Amino acid sequence: LDKARIIEAYLIPSNVKIEENLSMALDSHAVGVNGFGASDVSTKTNLYYFGNNPPGEILYTILNSMKLKWKRIKNPQEIMEWRENDVENWKS
Repeated sequence: LDKARIIEAYLIPSNVKIEENLSMALDSHAVGVNGFGASDVSTKTNLYYFGNNPPGEILYTILNSMKLKWKRIKNPQEIMEWRENDVENWKS
């Protein structure tokens, strides 16, 4: 990433397809990058830019309103350590 950096990442495990609904909910809160990762859904994008405002509170509100389990990832090692049974301890 020469011109960008990852500020926040989230694991959102689900047995149902949530990508489209989540993207539509984010669309009114951030600037979307048209065409990114959206070839299999009806949304314009799956990548959003929040400017200087980290998406934390907005995303927490959306994820909780969708009643999704989720975990904020603070470093790459956390992703490597993720296990299916950790889901029970995640926020909902």
